[in-house]
Amino acid sequence: LSFTPSRLRAYWSTSKGWWPGTRERATIMTSQWRPSGWSAPQVASFSGVHSDMDPALSPDGRYLVFSSERPRPDGQAAKMDLWIAKRGLRGWGEPRHLGAAVNSAGDELYPSTDRQGRVYFASDRDGEFDIYRSERLRNGDYAPARKVEGGVNTAERWEFNPEISPDG
Repeated sequence: LSFTPSRLRAYWSTSKGWWPGTRERATIMTSQWRPSGWSAPQVASFSGVHSDMDPALSPDGRYLVFSSERPRPDGQAAKMDLWIAKRGLRGWGEPRHLGAAVNSAGDELYPSTDRQGRVYFASDRDGEFDIYRSERLRNGDYAPARKVEGGVNTAERWEFNPEISPDG
């Protein structure tokens, strides 16, 4: 569940079966707070065709990073990769794949961003889930993802679902 900075709109994902057990299609939903309560959930404008989940809004609400099994830009099938959509005056733009510097042959899940545009996420690229981070570059691309250091990742357990504070 991710809220806009105003806390007046929420985004979340839903699926019929327990994901990843079923790997059944997941869809990102949204609802807006009104004086009468939350509006009926609607499919987010960029979701509903492919399996999309784990929506995470940037602290300023201008970007939304999410996991998706949609085909990669080269047309190849993917496990869950990270994608980003930018909010404009008319709503969400077309999602952009974060590229090979961030995504791997494994699953990339549970993104979270800070004010600097860094993306934190879980990946099983090494056979077990660990937390990774990628820096946003000046041109809008992302630097190669690296495991977060400092005792966050351990050999004894899986680490996933990072939630980074806006100040990092």
